Amino acid sequence: MRDRGKRLTPPQKAAYFGVLSALALALSWAESSLAPLLNLPMGVKPGLSNIAVMMASATLGLPAGLAVAAAKAVFAGVTRGLVAMLLSGAGGIVSALLVGLLLKGAKRGAASQMLGKELTKGLLNENPVLRLLLGMCPALAVSTSVQAALGMGAAASIVLLFSNLIISALRKIIPGRVRIPAYITIIAGLVTLVQMLVKAYIPDIDKALGIYLPLITVNCIILGRADGFANSHGAAASVCDAIGMGIGFTAALTLIAAVREVFGAGTFAGVYLFGSPAAILILPPGGFFVCGCMIALANKLQGGKKSENKCMNCMECEGGCAS
Repeated sequence: MRDRGKRLTPPQKAAYFGVLSALALALSWAESSLAPLLNLPMGVKPGLSNIAVMMASATLGLPAGLAVAAAKAVFAGVTRGLVAMLLSGAGGIVSALLVGLLLKGAKRGAASQMLGKELTKGLLNENPVLRLLLGMCPALAVSTSVQAALGMGAAASIVLLFSNLIISALRKIIPGRVRIPAYITIIAGLVTLVQMLVKAYIPDIDKALGIYLPLITVNCIILGRADGFANSHGAAASVCDAIGMGIGFTAALTLIAAVREVFGAGTFAGVYLFGSPAAILILPPGGFFVCGCMIALANKLQGGKKSENKCMNCMECEGGCAS
């Protein structure tokens, strides 16, 4: 089916894209009528419009599928609100990527191996906090409680996922001279959406994270992955990279926070465990101490090997960055 898409002339491709986009919007509108009948929560829908996304990915390629997904997400946002837009966009992206991966054919094995490596490298070998020493400011500042650490990790992971995907899709369009301002603009828009959702639905986490939630915009992990990976890789690899790095960042934050909260406050996720804790672990010196111990443990588990990650070229350092 992919070969068929390659044989289509530009006018035929435009016609296919228009028909599939219209189909996606029509199905999205129809779902808004079905949701009340099925007693679905607000913003949730059956996902019929993803059929058009999958057809676009199969006949015209992954970029066309992602474009249809974006169109139906915007339509859902205009007609049903922000939550519906996010859910529609997430469902469309997953559908497009799934079809793209299934159509790899003979290259599926090699592609799966490559994507698996990108998905797991952030857990330990290239963990952004414990191995690359990136994002240390929020790692030290918000790791006083497990809840705040999970909130920061989840928010940063969501921004990282969508920024990698968008920048990968636009990598051939954004001029090299203005790529950093363009990346920051994309990331800032995503951070604004995430911050609005957190303020509306999880105000306690918003209060716990404070200024560090909007500062995700300039988090060196997100900007580094955008310029060092998404800028030169396809959408599927960029999404896998973002998921792996996001999980690694969240796991490192949560591990540091668990040690500091249990032994520094005598609680875990706000649940009382014991009295007379070592309160210094909640203070900044305790953060540096626990973080240093975790970094040493990660290096020990890796046998003292250096990370395989090369320079991210995120600041035009010509290969001289610490990572």
